[in-house]
Amino acid sequence: MRSKLFLAGAVFVLVPAIGLAALRGTIGPGSGKPHPKSPPATAPALSPAVPPNLQPAGSSPNTGQSPAPGGGVQPNPTPVKPVITNTEPAALIVSSSPQTLKITGTGFQKDLTVTLTSPEGKTSTLAPTAVAFVTDKEAQISPIVSSIGAWKMSVLNPDKAASDDFLFQVIDPNSPSVKAYGMVFWVLTVALSVLALAILTGLIIAWKQGTWSLGTALSEESGVQPDVIRVPADVIMLGSTSRLIALVGLLGILGIVLGVGYSIIWNLFVSGKVPDLTSVRSFLFGAATLFAPYLANQVREAFDQSPVKTEPPPGSASLAINGVLPGSPRTNGALQPLTLTGSSFQPGLSATLINPQGTEQDVPPTQITVNPTQLTLEVTLAAPGTWKVRVAEPGGSLSATTEFAVYGPPTVAAVNPPAPTSANLQTLSFTGTGFLPGLTVTLTGPGGVVVKVPGSDLTTLDYTRIVLPARTFAVGPWRAEVTNPGGHTSAPFNFNVT
Repeated sequence: MRSKLFLAGAVFVLVPAIGLAALRGTIGPGSGKPHPKSPPATAPALSPAVPPNLQPAGSSPNTGQSPAPGGGVQPNPTPVKPVITNTEPAALIVSSSPQTLKITGTGFQKDLTVTLTSPEGKTSTLAPTAVAFVTDKEAQISPIVSSIGAWKMSVLNPDKAASDDFLFQVIDPNSPSVKAYGMVFWVLTVALSVLALAILTGLIIAWKQGTWSLGTALSEESGVQPDVIRVPADVIMLGSTSRLIALVGLLGILGIVLGVGYSIIWNLFVSGKVPDLTSVRSFLFGAATLFAPYLANQVREAFDQSPVKTEPPPGSASLAINGVLPGSPRTNGALQPLTLTGSSFQPGLSATLINPQGTEQDVPPTQITVNPTQLTLEVTLAAPGTWKVRVAEPGGSLSATTEFAVYGPPTVAAVNPPAPTSANLQTLSFTGTGFLPGLTVTLTGPGGVVVKVPGSDLTTLDYTRIVLPARTFAVGPWRAEVTNPGGHTSAPFNFNVT
């Protein structure tokens, strides 16, 4: 299949190329056939050579005409009149300092001059250093506009062709239109910031609950999948560079759109017209091309022959738990849903939870909702730590026990020794419940001294006990706080060092 796609792509590229080459060979130079616009094959006889600085007989010097290719004369071309069509920004703020103003139009020439006329009728020509020629359609000037009102501007090319006057506005920064723009600017900025913050907060919450991750969002389904897919977790996902590139393109387009939006609002308030957005198209097109790798992947997958995803025959799958949702449940003194994914879930089955202390508790049947591949339990997860769950069929067949982590704040109940001293290399241990791998111990001593001990530095760490490495402690009141992964912190535990 890949060889066929390669062949099709080669044909797709080569056929237009061959056609273009044939077309150029038919009508282009060197084809052996006259170009439709080329001169006749028989050229007129050449005039005798004329020595330099001499003129042919019958011609007069200083006629202002140029010799024609055939020996005659032709008039000089008529100067092209420059035309100003737009300025960016549409209006300037009155100021005693130079400001940058881009002029767009047609017929601009290098070394052009720009003349400004103030609302009072005072005319001045900008210095050459304040005028920058960019292209025949664009120039930039740096004028000083010190009065409010409608200014006139004209362009004069070196060939003495002059443009008509073009009006642009100079406004007061304290005018109602500028103040209205400022109000709209802040309202839009605050609204967009609140929206972005809400989206970011939702993503963080989903990430902590294990229902979303950036890695999954930037991944695509692998071309090779298991023959049998029972639950979403069975699908093989691979990191996608094309999706990452597309994300960068999306951010680029978002930035351009926001900038263009603010520019349009500004121009509408100060001049009542939409600015020329022709130059923005290339930027949008450049950012949009970053989506090309992702689109190419989608087209490729349409032609890939992946294994067919099939469901297991009825009765062939055994009772099993494949996953627990949410992936990172939190402690809660009230009932919360816990979803088990798996196979062969039948009405009437029972479920048993085992808390971190090893105590088993059966889930009441009224708190169990059964589907063939999904089981929802209404349970109370009161303590953080490693929990276990298993299910049983009415006939007594048991599933394997599945472990899952519950996150929440631990509890610190005691310190050992009960009365620590300030002796050198004092070893402290704390007992309690809910101590999870990856926790951090924060000690706050006299004078506000803070000591953080990561879980990797602890001498001992289990569900009910942590032991700190030996260290010295100053005399006075101390406070210990234990923070589990996910930012869940225990209540402060106070103790004194004598």
